Amino acid sequence: MKKKQPFNIFPAFLLVGTLSLLLFPALTLAGRGSATEKPIESKGFCIIIDRIASKVSGGITVRESQYAMKRIARQNVIDRRAAARIATRNEYRHEWDTVRDQQYVKLERYARNARERAAIRKFRSDIDEATLRRRNAVDAAILAFHDGVKTAIKERQQSVDAVVAEFKLKMQNAIMLAKGDCRQGVFPETIREDYAMRMIGARDDLRASVGDIEQRKNILHSLASDQQAAIAATVDEFTGTVARSRETLRAAFLEK
Repeated sequence: MKKKQPFNIFPAFLLVGTLSLLLFPALTLAGRGSATEKPIESKGFCIIIDRIASKVSGGITVRESQYAMKRIARQNVIDRRAAARIATRNEYRHEWDTVRDQQYVKLERYARNARERAAIRKFRSDIDEATLRRRNAVDAAILAFHDGVKTAIKERQQSVDAVVAEFKLKMQNAIMLAKGDCRQGVFPETIREDYAMRMIGARDDLRASVGDIEQRKNILHSLASDQQAAIAATVDEFTGTVARSRETLRAAFLEK
């Protein structure tokens, strides 16, 4: 008989662990420029502000697209592994049903009278019912975990989308204010510094929001613990039922 495969929670972490792909490049774009870029000359800032805006916006758009593809790819991995685990579990159960039926047939050969045959039927009924209860409980625990993970992933993705949308609005606002200052003839150095401070503020807010989102992934550990506890409880119940049923059957065969 094949060994039952343990449930693996790590595919769920694959899906929710790609936040940096989207956000950290945005943090770089939100600053004063990369290490390979030359510092922006204050007097030319108003001339190139459209190019700056286009570069930042374009970089975020590219990362959003990459992140969306990562989401789909990792969800596909999760779905395939879940389907494989279901298939393995069903195969294990089918094999166990076959072996159990064979054991019942062997056991019936030892019956010497109607009382012992009745005891075997009772034993078989108790074991079959206990097996069904255990399977239903295990399936319910796994389903609860999967539903919890789906909800956590959905909420995390919504949070990521909201954080990025907020950053983009702040970025657009910083550009709009800078353009307005340019039209008003504000000193270019002041415009550049104000723009940089607004973008740094947006970047810092983004980092703080990312930190809050990252802490929420601990819910997956909680979901996994709940699932393991539920499965352990139903296995203990099944083990106890089997032990009591065996003793009852044994007593029936020992009875004179």
